[in-house]
Amino acid sequence: MKLVDTLGVGFYPPGSDTDLHTPAIKLRFLDQSYTAGISLFDTGSTVTPISVGGIAGQKYQDTEFSIPNQSIYIKLPWGDGLLPIESTMGPTVDLTPQLMEMLKW
Repeated sequence: MKLVDTLGVGFYPPGSDTDLHTPAIKLRFLDQSYTAGISLFDTGSTVTPISVGGIAGQKYQDTEFSIPNQSIYIKLPWGDGLLPIESTMGPTVDLTPQLMEMLKW
């Protein structure tokens, strides 16, 4: 586990170099309002609804393998802000099963 920034945390596989492009599950808090149906950045994929712990949010992913990692993204409202979650899902490392276990969706 490593502090991503002042308001976030990253979970890295054992022995990983925690640079920007290392496979990880990253959670952070943003001081901005949640807007349904809009991704934080354009991945080209469809934004779909998701429920995590009874909180309605949305899920989207990279549409093709990004270099060096492809990711899945979850965006949830959290208090007065936004909780974005990112997990590496390929092509060589897939942390999505661990993310699903963490969130129990």
